[in-house]
Amino acid sequence: MTKKTKLVDKLPESLDVGWTSFKFVIKANLLTGPQKCYGITDFNLNTITLEKNLSDDVAHATIIHEVCHAFMETFGLGGDHEGDEDKLTTSNEYLTEATCRSFLMFKNLNPKLWDILFVDYYKEKTK
Repeated sequence: MTKKTKLVDKLPESLDVGWTSFKFVIKANLLTGPQKCYGITDFNLNTITLEKNLSDDVAHATIIHEVCHAFMETFGLGGDHEGDEDKLTTSNEYLTEATCRSFLMFKNLNPKLWDILFVDYYKEKTK
C-alpha cells in the first residue's frame, strides 16, 4: 500500500501575493507564545509557518486562513502592525471587492497552489 502524501508536504515553496512572496515553512510543535497553533503568517519575515502534524482537513482550512491573512494585508486589512486585533471600520462593498480581488490574485499568481487546495483536495475527498 502506498503512503499518501500529506497536504502540507504538497505545497509549493512560496505564495506570491504580487508585492512580495511568503515562504512556506513546515514545523512540528508550532507555538505562538506558550500556545500551540496551526499556522502563523509573519509579515516581517514574509513566511507562512504551518504545523507539520495536522490532518489534511485541518491543514486545508489553516492554509487557506493564512493565505487570506497575506492577501488581506495587500488591501490594508490588518496584519502588518502591532495590535492587529483592532476592529476595522469598512464598508461591505470594500470588503467584498478586496475579498474578490484577493481570490483572483491568488488563483492567477499561484495556479499550482490553487489547484492543490481547490481542485486536487476535493478530488481526493470524493474518491
